[in-house]
Amino acid sequence: MADRNPDEVALLTALITKGSENPKAIAARIGPARAYALAGSALAIAASRRFPAGSTYAEVAAYSRGLADRFPNGADLLKPTVVEAMIRSGRGEEGLLDGLNTTLVQQLLLMLPYVLMTDQELSAEEKAAFIEEAISLTDEGDE
Repeated sequence: MADRNPDEVALLTALITKGSENPKAIAARIGPARAYALAGSALAIAASRRFPAGSTYAEVAAYSRGLADRFPNGADLLKPTVVEAMIRSGRGEEGLLDGLNTTLVQQLLLMLPYVLMTDQELSAEEKAAFIEEAISLTDEGDE
């Protein structure tokens, strides 16, 4: 991996790894603009991996409805229609987040990549590749 900002690597690691540092604390160190840009890139990658091309809206909706049962501590945030909108936005659909509470969207940006990636047991190399891809995607968006 190229020489990367350690806090950015820590944030992206926390977004996809159980037992990592709290992503909110890392995001505070990085600053909101960069932290949420990185989280958005992580969501886009995670959503496209979990729901590759050819996945249906029904699959995304069914998955979204089941999350509160899988993650009872986050059930208050994991509202199925909002989660579905976030996942579909991560896959490139536009306009689905218009009018949503910004704080809720920010919280879900820090939660959904983990939720989407937990059933994939990534090796250290795969995590490093995910992190590199997320940083590169974010940097492309900044240009």
